[in-house]
Amino acid sequence: MVEAKVLNQCPACGTDLSQERESTGLCPSCLIQLALDDTALEAELLFEPDEAPTLQFSAEGFSEGDIQGERYRIRSLLGRGGMGEVWRAYDLKLRLDVALKALRKELVAEPQALETLRQEVRVAREVISPNVCRVFDLEEIDEQELVSMEYVDGTTLLDVLKERGPLDLNEAREIASQFLAGLEAIHAAGLIHRDIKPENLMITRTGRVVVMDFGIAKGLGDGKSGVVAGTPAYMSPEQARGGDLDARSDLFAAGVVLAEMIEPTGISNLEDRQRIWKGIHQEEPRFSDTPWSKVIAQSVSAETRDRFGSASALARALEEVTLRATGDDTAQPY
Repeated sequence: MVEAKVLNQCPACGTDLSQERESTGLCPSCLIQLALDDTALEAELLFEPDEAPTLQFSAEGFSEGDIQGERYRIRSLLGRGGMGEVWRAYDLKLRLDVALKALRKELVAEPQALETLRQEVRVAREVISPNVCRVFDLEEIDEQELVSMEYVDGTTLLDVLKERGPLDLNEAREIASQFLAGLEAIHAAGLIHRDIKPENLMITRTGRVVVMDFGIAKGLGDGKSGVVAGTPAYMSPEQARGGDLDARSDLFAAGVVLAEMIEPTGISNLEDRQRIWKGIHQEEPRFSDTPWSKVIAQSVSAETRDRFGSASALARALEEVTLRATGDDTAQPY
């Protein structure tokens, strides 16, 4: 007698889960809906749903004042995330401060994954834009993979929005045009960011907007069927499904950021942000009426073919509607 094969199914919606490995829990789409109410799930979705690790770890041997690889003097911990820890360090060779990302060992344990990561770093080094955090190198020090990057001294867009949002339309357009220029450079190199959000957009003291943390996550996800990576609230439908992505997937996330930037009531707390996220992820997206509404609506279209074709096209559309809204429609965009 042949025993019938039982498919794993999502307990919430009944969708069949991956048959390549034993799956438990919710499907990616249901996880995202749940995450709109519970931001604790955001970090877990950087990994496949049943492989989410604990994020409480420390880079081995890292402490302030130490010198790693006879080159990097560790200064301070900048933050932790799903990929690893980021430290501020002084590069004794280049004689400048850098950001060192100490990658979690599990992510580069397989030779194929490590080679993919190295290839992504090689490509990322070719992205040269004032609006993209520069990647310098990938090094192995004491059996640990370290990515050295430009250290950007500034504050995140999220902090700016919490402190004084909503932004004036012209200021918002200037910030948007800069981070979209950075996205255009990333896409031109053949990379997809996959995690555009206000927390990953840095504004320096001189007003330069820098897209942070790109390329590496995509490399580690290559070749894995159905992997879901990113932050749920900013994921396009195809990203939530673990489907094929292109530049327009990043533009969906950019649309969510644009909605937050000029939300009339501001986003001073999590509840304000969740309200925007839930509206955008409805079958018929809903968000506050602003001069950017039509542009945002096109950016967050469920179908990729209905979105803008490039980051530069989105930037031009924003420029045009902003000039009309501020009464300066005689000016020539760009």
